[in-house]
Amino acid sequence: MPTTIASKVDYARYLEIERETNTKHEYRSGEVVAFAGGTMNHSRLATTFMKLLFLAEARGEHECDLLNSDHKLYIPTLDFVCYPV
Repeated sequence: MPTTIASKVDYARYLEIERETNTKHEYRSGEVVAFAGGTMNHSRLATTFMKLLFLAEARGEHECDLLNSDHKLYIPTLDFVCYPV
């Protein structure tokens, strides 16, 4: 379950928090939320979904960047940072 660890911080401070800890956090318009590890079922579901996307991309049905949860993704229009999958 997500836990808010800081509120009303800017993006630069969020990046500092990420560098200072080994925990992954989402940034939600000034709120920094820590996430614990996922469940086995979530991991299976995410892996299956990634396989399906990979196959669709390989067949030329869909063109996208496939990223795992090691990559941080910033969405400027939402002022939001997350780790995909």
